[in-house]
Amino acid sequence: FLLSLLPITYSVSLHDFDKDTSHDGAPTASVPDKSRLTDKWSFHRLHDFFGQYHCIIVKVGIPMESDEMVDRIGKKLYEKGKEVCKKVVEIANVVNGTRRLGSPGTEVPIKKFMLMVGRKTNLNDAWIVYVMASLFSHQTTISLPKVWWCNLGGSSGSNQ
Repeated sequence: FLLSLLPITYSVSLHDFDKDTSHDGAPTASVPDKSRLTDKWSFHRLHDFFGQYHCIIVKVGIPMESDEMVDRIGKKLYEKGKEVCKKVVEIANVVNGTRRLGSPGTEVPIKKFMLMVGRKTNLNDAWIVYVMASLFSHQTTISLPKVWWCNLGGSSGSNQ
């Protein structure tokens, strides 16, 4: 039941993304404060990621295209993100056998990558979450079973 409410409770508007960017996506506002990038920040962004990813996979949200992600975070971070997604799938499918996003071990690589993106780019929180959810949706469309998203959000609440 709660998962059915995610698209409602986590409906990020385009305004959330575009308020600090020009028509071409270039930052127009001050650079986000890097000191916000803590373990607590990554814990909260992980839950935002779950919501955004859910919206994308149930077709309520549209993932960012790969070339736009490269433009926003750079080729090196994009490639690193692809590796992170593969690692998360491997942990869920092989190590844990739970096939759940949010199962033990799957959260840490996602949180670390979002922290890395925050430190190496000037993206605001909404963009960081959107990039991660888009990247994850592109990288897992083929490699994960359809039931993967049904098990979304099995988070232990761990703040690792």
